[in-house]
Amino acid sequence: MILPLGLLGAPKLQLFTDAGEPAAFHTLYTYIAGLDTPLETFSDSQGTTSNGGSVELDEAGRATIYVLNDIGYKFVLRDADGAEVWTQDNVLNTGAYFAAQLISTAGSKDVGDNYVIQPEDMLVTVDSSAGAVTIILPEVSSRTLPITIKNMGANVVTIAADTVAEDFFEGDDSLVEFDLEAASSPLFPTITLQPETDSDEPHTWWVRSGASGQGA
Repeated sequence: MILPLGLLGAPKLQLFTDAGEPAAFHTLYTYIAGLDTPLETFSDSQGTTSNGGSVELDEAGRATIYVLNDIGYKFVLRDADGAEVWTQDNVLNTGAYFAAQLISTAGSKDVGDNYVIQPEDMLVTVDSSAGAVTIILPEVSSRTLPITIKNMGANVVTIAADTVAEDFFEGDDSLVEFDLEAASSPLFPTITLQPETDSDEPHTWWVRSGASGQGA
């Protein structure tokens, strides 16, 4: 069975003692995060060879260790005599976790002209291959979370809002439209907009990151 596994270290995990020496022939014990219940790791990416709840390191303090991506671990390193060297709790495969978050981000994919951003949208991709597309931002007061818009097509995407403002626009906070450049693989122009919650400026969308194109 193929399991959702992630490799620790590249290409091998190497651990050290408090003195900075390779943890030669030490043993790494693996548990469920926050508990003393053993949690297995694996020595191959397919999950066919289990290490059980412990892994013996080689003379250089190295081992090949694959972990489950969807659960946290507690690691305890012990020397050849069984004495504890250190404990690290709540260990996650952060790269896989981040990628999973991106993949699972709620949103609408390959939307067309005059699409209105929905309350559940966090990431919206735009298919502008058939022509120019306008994406309509909702009332600022209707959202508290940012929205990211990515242009996947060959035409300019116009983002329409009450106001889009940020230093990128050299102080011009009166823009009501913003053009996101056409995509040119592997570059896909992307912008993240943050709704303004300050009561002094209740109708403003701020550019939080990205911004590729020109305001109009």
